[in-house]
Amino acid sequence: MKFIKSDHIKAKLPAWYNVILSVMLFITGNFFWYVSDVRTLAIFLFIITLTITLLGFKFKAIVDKNISNWAVGITLIIAGILIIYNYSVNLYIEFIVIGILWLLATIKWPSYKLGKLSSKSILGIVTLVLGIFCAVLGSYYYDETAHIQTDNYSVTLGKQSAWVSGYATPNSKIHTYLDGKEETPAEKSDADGYFEFEVNVPGKWTVKVTKDGKTVSDYTIVKKSAAWKKHQAKIEAKEAKNNFMDYYADAYEALDNVGVDEYNTWLDENSNGEGGYIDDTLDAVQNQDKKDVQDAVADIILIQASLEKIKNADDSDYAAYHQYYSDIKRLQSVVINPPAGDIDNFGNLFEEYRTNVDNNLTEMGN
Repeated sequence: MKFIKSDHIKAKLPAWYNVILSVMLFITGNFFWYVSDVRTLAIFLFIITLTITLLGFKFKAIVDKNISNWAVGITLIIAGILIIYNYSVNLYIEFIVIGILWLLATIKWPSYKLGKLSSKSILGIVTLVLGIFCAVLGSYYYDETAHIQTDNYSVTLGKQSAWVSGYATPNSKIHTYLDGKEETPAEKSDADGYFEFEVNVPGKWTVKVTKDGKTVSDYTIVKKSAAWKKHQAKIEAKEAKNNFMDYYADAYEALDNVGVDEYNTWLDENSNGEGGYIDDTLDAVQNQDKKDVQDAVADIILIQASLEKIKNADDSDYAAYHQYYSDIKRLQSVVINPPAGDIDNFGNLFEEYRTNVDNNLTEMGN
């Protein structure tokens, strides 16, 4: 201070010290402490103290009323309360204690001395002692008690997946749950307590760890992205097309069996000159082939459901598959409700529609 003559500059120095303090706290949290809450606190402190310091150039009252020191102390206290509330980590009461001592040393008793020690020197010694105590206690707590914290409250899926990560009790089994349902196998934290795992489904991913009978948990919300939705639509469309083709082939086989039996029975009766009504003959054939008739109806319902999925996926092949569906419905109609007229009328339509359906299966790759 001896070399600084301007009282105006001297008054602003403590505020700049606070900015430097926040930078040092960030460096400590990022390279030595490895705790995301400390880094977050440091960033908040940096923004707050820098803003206050810059405003102090324009508004003298900010400097006169020690707003920067008030901000540091209150921020430390609030941070300690929030961390303890959110994670039940009582170790962070250190933030609250230091915040209170900071306000006492810089606001209440800035000129207090204990022997040759100023209030800030006393604060520094107390902070150092607390730091050593918390480091020893924290090391025990970190290795020997159940604790877990994810790195992010939420992550967004990429094209196919995202990563959930965090820190927990070292060398422990991490149980994972998607929307309350446990996923297997369990994950594991390494010797430093770090864990990560890949997810490809959106939802609330909860992680739990147990140590000495105590279980704690945290979670990460995995959100959908436009790229993921587009990729999922392609997957669902491909699956729907495969299902469509399988059901289509089954329906075709069933309808073809019934149609061939109908035509051959009708032809035999005509050749033998047997009397009776053709409707009775066709009803008898369909009753004989009842399972094929029922299977065809069930398969066509599933074909329609698959077609709806292809439509919802906004797939470019929807129009072609819609035509395939129309063709199988025409075949079903002519087989289950044969047209009026002679056998040739039925035979021609049946042959036309079965050929269309058979060609459709070839196009689909069956």
